[in-house]
Amino acid sequence: MPLLLRDTLLANGVDKAAIQVIPSEIEAINSALTMASKDDLLLVFCDQIARSWKQITGFNGGGPAQIGSGDALAQIEPAEGTEFTLEGQMLVRDDRGVRLARELED
Repeated sequence: MPLLLRDTLLANGVDKAAIQVIPSEIEAINSALTMASKDDLLLVFCDQIARSWKQITGFNGGGPAQIGSGDALAQIEPAEGTEFTLEGQMLVRDDRGVRLARELED
């Protein structure tokens, strides 16, 4: 998959020097988290979801993990003129970030 993404980027005019392929999922996530700045949007596609989520939520620039205090979710309203639907899921934001969550019955 990383090579397919790289080839697609190259085919669409992205400079080869701007693309970095890191085969290890752990190293790739750590590198992306290290490079990201405040207010950056970072998309992570992973195979080991639980392990990757722990890595992301525990990341603090190399320091000790500081995981948010609450799990309360707030539904995000889509921007005007955009549509986001995925049956049985909603886009939510909490102190850990933004993610897709399954809707649970009452």
